[in-house]
Amino acid sequence: MSEFQVYTTYIPSWPDRVTVITTAFFNPGGYPKCEYFIILPGEEGRWFGCVISFNRASFENCPIKLDEEFMHEEALQQATQWLNIHQNERQQKNPQYPLVTLQLVKEDPEKCLFSLWVRGLCEEQILKISDKTSSPKLQDFIYAITPIQKCSTKPLSMESIS
Repeated sequence: MSEFQVYTTYIPSWPDRVTVITTAFFNPGGYPKCEYFIILPGEEGRWFGCVISFNRASFENCPIKLDEEFMHEEALQQATQWLNIHQNERQQKNPQYPLVTLQLVKEDPEKCLFSLWVRGLCEEQILKISDKTSSPKLQDFIYAITPIQKCSTKPLSMESIS
């Protein structure tokens, strides 16, 4: 399992997909750690992150193994809960925003982040996440893609689609 995973979901009132990044690893001291980061599109560079730590000793007699798979799942569940709360608060302030059941889709983590980067989407959030994460693999990947220039687009037609 990869040290970082990426999931996306569409929420009708947002201009692009919401991106969730989870990390799971044991730090150099052997302590289990996971994180989640949520990138909210179209909200002036908004993002949210959280670090989750575990007491390894408390898992000694537990039937659930404290491994990367468990930690990724826990990070994803907490991220989903945060998104549901945020979506509900947003809908209460603006009743025209529909409440939807989140359908998180697991993406290829590197291709998804790279696509966001080369399209020039969420650049600020990705850079902030690289500064905040404790995951060496996520940091290394982000550092590797940051020199890549954004792609340029040129419309071939000005006709509207209707």
